[in-house]
Amino acid sequence: DLTQHQNVSGEDMSYFDDAKKVKYIPYVVEPSLGADRVTLAFLCAAYDEERPRMKIINCVDLVETRYDRIDWIVEGLLKPGLSVLAGAPKIGKSWMVLQLCMAVAKGEPFLGMNTRQSGVLYITLEDSEKRLQERVLRMTGEVPDKLNITLDCPGVGETLKKTLAVYCGDYPSTRLVVIDTFQKIREQENQMTYAGDYAEVSAVKQIADELKIAILLVHHTRKLSDSDCINEIAGTNGIAGSADSLMILKKEKRESSKAILSATGRDIEDRSMELNLNRDTCAWEVISDNYQPEHRELPGTLLKLIVFMQKLGNYDGTNAAFCEQYNRYSGENLTPHHLKRLMNLYRYELEDAGVYFLSLRGKNGRRLAVYYHASETGLSLSPEDAAEEASLWDAPLEKLPMDEMPPLPGDEDAPPPNRAEREYLLDTYAPYR
Repeated sequence: DLTQHQNVSGEDMSYFDDAKKVKYIPYVVEPSLGADRVTLAFLCAAYDEERPRMKIINCVDLVETRYDRIDWIVEGLLKPGLSVLAGAPKIGKSWMVLQLCMAVAKGEPFLGMNTRQSGVLYITLEDSEKRLQERVLRMTGEVPDKLNITLDCPGVGETLKKTLAVYCGDYPSTRLVVIDTFQKIREQENQMTYAGDYAEVSAVKQIADELKIAILLVHHTRKLSDSDCINEIAGTNGIAGSADSLMILKKEKRESSKAILSATGRDIEDRSMELNLNRDTCAWEVISDNYQPEHRELPGTLLKLIVFMQKLGNYDGTNAAFCEQYNRYSGENLTPHHLKRLMNLYRYELEDAGVYFLSLRGKNGRRLAVYYHASETGLSLSPEDAAEEASLWDAPLEKLPMDEMPPLPGDEDAPPPNRAEREYLLDTYAPYR
């Protein structure tokens, strides 16, 4: 190429190499646009240094989102998550957790509190099969089928996580796992430091959260007493800091059959129960309990809303239009924000009464879909409206082009829901229809 340039321009294109003392015309490669150059261009354009980002949740989206209801396993005492039951050695902790396991597996009350019947796994690492047999026979004449027991468990780590995940896959009704005792699955090098305690308990809590079950760790207390019973848990405050709830069983005298069970946590009210261990049945019985269960009653405004939705059937439109219709019916003078706040605050109570709602974000702002279900089998609609509504919900998605999808009943002026909104509605309300 340079030789041709030199001949045409008349200018010297040669290059003198000082090292070799040689003069020559260099070769210059000028390829046309090809696969190699295009690939290099794409790689350069796509290159971007990774920048770590936090998961951001908008506050409006947070309050508008319908999260799954978290039901009690033991009402007022035990929810899904990680809990710790601590007490001195040989004061009846194992009797208590075995009593708990059988109560949940049968769906019977535990210490006077209602339970939700579910599958239970009791991991007991300090007992023999013979001792367990004797304890079960002493405590009950009706052995629960939903209770499984094992005397083997891996230590804290990935193996424990995989083992429990496989077990819950094999027994999907499982909602409670008791590990007796926590000390048996701990790593020796992580003990006696705050970071070690926090890391190990957090690892078990992560398993409980991912599997959506309750894990109860049985642990020991210190020898020295404290005015705050939480400080009596053996180890550092890393254990108490990472657990969702804590229960401490304490006796004033070891030979006494009476004990105090103190409980506190993120999702439970502080409470103190005086208990007595029945020597004949080997079951703990309640003498007194300072717990006052919370009874949330629907405000009058929402009671009117339930009746309003019974008449309306269902609605899809803006918050402002819905509030305006409600105010005309009820005689109230609420703002859309006030009404929506009450609905979000009492969402599950409204669902128990048959009113379900969902907030959707669209191009023109937020929309509100509200439905009333007279029973678990269908909506309170006329046969004509029910048929029309069914044609929308039951038609296969691939057979409904976006521009031909009808609007939801209740707001003929509303734009038809897009595919993502319809899929979200179908997934959300499928269990209720």
